[in-house]
Parts: sequence; C-alpha cells; structure tokens
Amino acid sequence: MHPEPLYPATAAFVPPRRGRIAALDTTRGLALLGIMLVNVHYFTDSFATFYSTAPKPSGGPVPLWLDEAAYFFSRAFCEGKFFPLYSLLFGAGMVLILEKVAREGGRFWAVYLRRLLVLGVIGLCHGFLLWFGDILFVYSLLGVALLLLGPYCPGRVLCILGGCLIAVGMVLTLGCLSLQMLGGAPPAPQPLAESITSLPPGERMFKMMAELRGNAMLHPAWAESEREAYTQGPFLQALIVRSMSYVFSVMAGLMMMGPTIGGMFLLGAGLMKEAFWSGEPARLRRWFLLIGLGLGLPACIIGVLVARLASGNTAHLGLALAMAFGPLLTLGIAAAVIAWACSGKAARLARLIAVPGRMGLTCYLLTTVLMTFISYHWGLALWGTFGSAEQVGLCLVVYTVLIAFSHLWMSRFSVGPVEWVWKSLSYLRVTPIRREPAQA
Repeated sequence: MHPEPLYPATAAFVPPRRGRIAALDTTRGLALLGIMLVNVHYFTDSFATFYSTAPKPSGGPVPLWLDEAAYFFSRAFCEGKFFPLYSLLFGAGMVLILEKVAREGGRFWAVYLRRLLVLGVIGLCHGFLLWFGDILFVYSLLGVALLLLGPYCPGRVLCILGGCLIAVGMVLTLGCLSLQMLGGAPPAPQPLAESITSLPPGERMFKMMAELRGNAMLHPAWAESEREAYTQGPFLQALIVRSMSYVFSVMAGLMMMGPTIGGMFLLGAGLMKEAFWSGEPARLRRWFLLIGLGLGLPACIIGVLVARLASGNTAHLGLALAMAFGPLLTLGIAAAVIAWACSGKAARLARLIAVPGRMGLTCYLLTTVLMTFISYHWGLALWGTFGSAEQVGLCLVVYTVLIAFSHLWMSRFSVGPVEWVWKSLSYLRVTPIRREPAQA
C-alpha cells in the first residue's frame, strides 16, 4: 500500500486550478536556446568535442576572437547549466499534472506511469533514429523518483531531498569527469591495421572499441568514422554509429548525471508546491541568486579560464570544475528568469520566448530535425564544417525558426503536436487541440 497523497483524488479536497504560469513558459523557452547552444557541438561535430579545451576555428572572415568568445560562453554559461534547468521544470510539471488529476478524480499513478512510458518510447526513437544525444529516455527512467516521492512529500521535504541529491551529483560529476579527463588522449595515437581502416564506419568503430577500449573515442579515426557515416551514409551505417554513441550517452547520463537530474526533479516539484514559480517566496529567490552568482558563476568562469590558459591535465580539470558547479549556476538562472518574468520588464521579449516554451517537447525534437538536416547525409551534409562562432550563429538561426513556427502553430492550436500525442496517450483520451475562438 502507498501512503495517501497530499492531493487525494476525492471531493474532500480539490486543489485550486492554477492559471498558466508565465514564468514556467519563459524559463522553458530560454532553456531551449541554452540546451541548443550546448548540443550544437554534437549535432555538427564529433562526440570527442566534449574533451576539447580550445575553440574550433571558423576560418574565412570570422576572427579567432569570436570563436574564443563563443567557446567561453558555451562552456561557462551553458554546458551543464541548462539540462538541470529543464530537469527543474520537469519536476514542476509533475505537480501541475498531480493537481489536474486530483481535480478530475483520476488515478495519478496510472496517468504518470503512462506519461513516463510514452516519453521513454519517444526518447528511444529520437536517440536511435535521429540523434545520439537524446535525454528523454533518461528522464523517463529517473522520473520514477518523482512518482515515488512527489505526491506524498511536502514541498520543503522535496527541496531538501533534491538539494542533497544535487550535492551528490556535483561531487560525482567532478570525480567522474576528473578521472575521465585526466586519462586524456593517447600521446601518440597508434595506427590502425589496414583490416580495420578498410571496414565500413560502423564495423570499424566496433573493432576500435575492442582494440583501444577507453581511448577509442579519442582516436582520430573515431571522428573520421563519424564524419563518414553522418555525411555519406548510408542510413544503416549512420544508424550503427549513432546507436553506439547513444548507448554510451545513456549509460553516462544515468551514472554521472543521474543524481543531478533526479535531484532537480525533486527540487522543481518542491518549489512548485512552495509557489516559487509564481514569484514567491522572494527570500528563497534571493538565496538562489546568491548561490548561483556568488558560487556557481565564479566557479564556472574560473574553470573555463583554467581550461583555456593551462594545458594538459590542469586544463581538463578546469572543464570538470565548470561542469560540476553548473547546477549552482542553474539555480541562479532560474531565480533570475522568474524575477524577470514576474517584473513585467521587457514583457514582449518574455512573451516571445514563452511561446516555444509552451511546446518545449515539440521544439526540442524539431531542433534535432533541423540540425541533423543541416549536418547529416540526408540533408546538407555539413557535419564537421562549423567553427565555434558559426555554431552559435547557427543556433540563433534555428531558434528564430522555432519561435516563428511556435507562434504560427499556437495561433491555431492550444498545444504542440508532440505534446498533444503525449497528453492523449497519457490520459487515454483524445484531448482537444484546436483553440477555441475565445482563446485566439
């Protein structure tokens, strides 16, 4: 038997209906851009880019200082900061669903299990068929923690549990990345036998893993295999290469980022119960700003500066530091965006990015479609040709497309297309999708 949830689905207690929380949509819309600024490196270049301590030159008319600035911005302010922010929002969304089911007298466990199952299937399709960096499947697995604790714990308890998990995740991230990065690349990559280099890229990578083990992904032939598979195809070879990277990505995500994601889930749910996303309490928001800007931001900046100014193991330790302290900066970003959204300042800009935030899952998947079309063999096949500054420019172009598409779609419909499928399958009923005349 399970303990009675805080929002029992009975007529004795019905949670009040919340209006749409603008701060959630604005934060989610900003998180889409932040995640894209990180993922663009892996949409358009090798998996080994993660270990790079220097920008990739754009060449041509683009000055090197722009590549340096783009690299610094991405590493210091985006990488390791926005997947925790999206995780925070995921936890907050759980409470909204819990309240909705309670008002309707439904069974939250059944609804939320189906929701996680559908998300997991979408994630697997996304990861194997489109892009190896999918995080949705990891969310579906770790979302069980929300199911077990979210409905039954007060907000403060969820915040404390989430904070403890985040602290564990920071230590784990710093330790794992330090050990992984201190391994570094082989000083002189050993040449591969002709019998391996002559193989198609998928089989070649399997052989490299058997011979080189942990150093396989850092070998130049690995990046060349990725380039060949993604820019030339055929689909089967790209699928093999992508599947290998995806399995590794899921394992690394669960082991290294799992505590941070799970902690952010719980913290986001707790903060929703404490009305944080509606702009209260202001004191907690100030604490988050202090933690984020006073601890997280300096640690991330120092880490990236060390990565750029030092060399060898010291440089890699700098990147590990910037990644590990990312969740602290995430809290500051969340508090800052909420304060902005609730202040009414630059309201037009807030509304502009809130619309793609209302259909965040659709936009997340559409980003993959657009980026892989630009990079892969079935589209423009430009994989490996973008420098650091060009990658930022590409993100701004794609994000503009997402905003335009979102505003056009939401002018006619009340929910994004993927969100509609997700919601319908979760509740086992076809939900209305067209906007009522009064909503238009």
